[in-house]
Amino acid sequence: MNNYIIMYDEVHLSLKDIPVNTPIIFIIPFNEIENINKKNIDSHELLKKAIKHGFTHPIISSQISKEKEEKKEEKKEEEKKKELYLCLFNRYDHRYGNKKDIKTIKKIEYSVLYCIKNYIKIKGKSKGKCELFINFSKKTINYLHDYTKKHKFRFKETNEQREISGKFINEPLSENSVLIEIEEGETDLGDKEKADYKLTVASFHTHPLEAYQKYSVCLAYPSTDDYVTILHIYSNHFGMFHITATVEGLYIITVKLTESQEKISKNFDKYVDYIEKYYSIDYPECDKNNIDVDTKIRRKQISSYLKKINKLKIFKVIFKSWEDALEPVKIFYRPIGNSCILSDEQVKKIKLF
Repeated sequence: MNNYIIMYDEVHLSLKDIPVNTPIIFIIPFNEIENINKKNIDSHELLKKAIKHGFTHPIISSQISKEKEEKKEEKKEEEKKKELYLCLFNRYDHRYGNKKDIKTIKKIEYSVLYCIKNYIKIKGKSKGKCELFINFSKKTINYLHDYTKKHKFRFKETNEQREISGKFINEPLSENSVLIEIEEGETDLGDKEKADYKLTVASFHTHPLEAYQKYSVCLAYPSTDDYVTILHIYSNHFGMFHITATVEGLYIITVKLTESQEKISKNFDKYVDYIEKYYSIDYPECDKNNIDVDTKIRRKQISSYLKKINKLKIFKVIFKSWEDALEPVKIFYRPIGNSCILSDEQVKKIKLF
């Protein structure tokens, strides 16, 4: 990572002769902030100042130093251990140095607290496990529901449903929960039974009602193609979770903690073979006129599917009916390096090192 500015002893707001879009990194030794919580986050003056002026996308890293260039002479083994830092990022442009509004400051504070607290957990009892409550906004639920059950698109002289796919934004609500919103302008229109995917930490695609009617099926679990796509996203160090929105409800999919991104990337074809062998499950058939009807039989079929899928080695799947979709869902996922990430930008920052 070249041509960047590191700040560590002060948040410098007046900069001269800096090229536009130069990345700026503010770093704090982790031992200075490991006891920070929502009650005393303002007690660290430099951290408070950095957050107020838009330094964000927190990560924990030992791959950066106060010195831009490391000394080349040999060091003793104990000296090779790099100090751990909380890193916050900004960019030099015409907005640099402006104070952020209170709502934005709160979101950054929560993301910082989540980053710090989960680092302590993953190095302690949790050992490599990020924990997060995800909450879907009413707007998000209505969007997914209507594009699954109602909305059609005009093609020549017919109106047809299509699969759509897109990205979520994880808006911090507290130090351990986020509100899930659709990222506007980041949705794609797919085919009748297939949608594109995005390399992103939180994504979705739909299974529209007309596909159920075409094949006379009552339920449409995530397909083997869906699982392979999710695996591909995850192997590229994205993929906290993926949502398959269906007529019956939401399938919330995460990769099990036993499966690291590196392990999957090195053995991707073997994982694909495993998915095609064990994750291909036939959809239950029913009358075309009774597809969108909740019954005890269908709930039992979903429960049976979840039990079978969750016994397999790769994915953890949670189901929420549309009636229960506003309830918080607790998910677990692996950190990237030392950081429990919430956004694509954090992944990109980690990759810079």
